[in-house]
Amino acid sequence: MLAAFSLVILVAALGIMLIVDRVLRDSTLSEHGERLVGEAESLAHLMSAELRVQFENIAARGANMVSLGLTVNLAGLQGSIDRLQQFMPDYAWIGYSDKEGFVLAATGGLLVGHNVQDRPWFQAGLQGPAVIDLQDAVLLTQRLPYPNGQPLRFLDLAHPVRNEHGEILGVLAAHLSQAWLDRQINQHKHGREYASALRLSVVNPDGKTQLGESVSNAILEKISNDHRARGWFLHTDRQTKHHVISYAKLKEIDRVQHPLTWISVVQVPLETVEEAVRGIRITVMLAIVGISLIAWLAYAWLLRAVNEPIRSLMRQIHRARHEHLEIVPLIGLPREFNQVQQSMNELIGSIRAKETTL
Repeated sequence: MLAAFSLVILVAALGIMLIVDRVLRDSTLSEHGERLVGEAESLAHLMSAELRVQFENIAARGANMVSLGLTVNLAGLQGSIDRLQQFMPDYAWIGYSDKEGFVLAATGGLLVGHNVQDRPWFQAGLQGPAVIDLQDAVLLTQRLPYPNGQPLRFLDLAHPVRNEHGEILGVLAAHLSQAWLDRQINQHKHGREYASALRLSVVNPDGKTQLGESVSNAILEKISNDHRARGWFLHTDRQTKHHVISYAKLKEIDRVQHPLTWISVVQVPLETVEEAVRGIRITVMLAIVGISLIAWLAYAWLLRAVNEPIRSLMRQIHRARHEHLEIVPLIGLPREFNQVQQSMNELIGSIRAKETTL
């Protein structure tokens, strides 16, 4: 009986452990998935806020140019741009072109006199405030050094400069380098949960723009097929490694034409997430083992407490059969066994009386 009960306890404990472990894993994964969505939203908020600040700076400078009459004072315009460059060194290039596309003033005099009417930032800036997605630096490649031998890529900010009648005078533009954008992402990683395992990225759904860590086409496809503004999912790469992927769309910048469709992406190995709660899972498993052991010991003690008087009674019955000795009343037996004791003693008394008579 004890062996059968032990088998039942073992099977039940194993089943409960598997179910509980699965529930813990799913709940933990869901909880940490939502927390990683929060990380993606935080990164999206950071990038949106940084770009909004940079854009507002350009918009304010464009308005000041008209109020100060700098559009007709090239020397003053050049000095204003140089001061702006010193005040905001994050801009790789700042320039002002007239409505025909000729650069009248620029950072360090770069491209002054060149016609930029074919550049996307100039064409968009004539229509209204614009933020142009990462572009290769066509005209600046021969004038600015390459970082580590890599071609320069810029995020272009452009704002039309208008007179008091609303007529276009020109376009004020600034170039933010990809290196500056990457630095913002890398700095955001410091102090975050799973900082050493976090892979932070800002991408376009088509993958043409990728800042920070690279994102595979398979992940981009899953994000593109999900029309939510935020979310998370599990992904298995070609090396069959599992990752938790979260994402959040960047907020649009007010008054800007052709808003960026950037998405922040956070990638974390699944084993890193599971490692964070491994201690809890082990504790729960040990608790189940402990409870099962206590149940087995309690059953074994109870079985022994019930069986021992019965075994003692059977030993006395055996002796009584051979030696005709009365059975000593035993405590702790069920009522039926007490009746057996009484019947056996009556039978033994009868046998002994007959022996005496004989």
